[in-house]
Amino acid sequence: MEKNKCNNCGTDNPITNKYCTRCGFELPKIQTITKDEPIKELTTKKNVILEVLKKSTKKRKLSVKGMIGIAIMVVTVNLVQQYREKMVYNNAMMDIANEINKSCPFMVDSITRLDSSVSLSGNVFQYFYTLITVDKESIDIVELKNRVEPEIINFVKSSPKMKIQRDHKTTIDYSYFDRSRKHLFTISVTPDKYE
Repeated sequence: MEKNKCNNCGTDNPITNKYCTRCGFELPKIQTITKDEPIKELTTKKNVILEVLKKSTKKRKLSVKGMIGIAIMVVTVNLVQQYREKMVYNNAMMDIANEINKSCPFMVDSITRLDSSVSLSGNVFQYFYTLITVDKESIDIVELKNRVEPEIINFVKSSPKMKIQRDHKTTIDYSYFDRSRKHLFTISVTPDKYE
């Protein structure tokens, strides 16, 4: 059984007494704990811990949201920058096609005439040539294409004039027509052919 010691005379008194049985001095107050007290105390501590965790989680959620926001912003800026670069390049290619077209048609050699050029969507630049002495019906188109194609690929690979197209992984199409404007063949020089 618990006792309550008097601060005045040191006598042990029953815990239920308010005053000392020997000197009558008021006994120190003792907190009595009921059966439910430990549960209430644990519940209170649990609630405090939960509150701290909630605040911590909110901060973490805010930081995760912040990180997601920053990531989205970085991706968006990167995409906008790539789009701008692509637009600048596309505009440059259109300008180049327009400059070429100002001097077209002109003879490249004794039988080949460059008629025009165009910058197309999908990062494609196309040239249109006419073979002025050739009729579609009187020529072996496959043999002609097989003879011309390696020369064109080599030109695209090595010419300083084609560097900007190579740097931007442009597909360069060379379309050939006979003197009656009948399509003969197109040589498509894709990036994998000149890298």
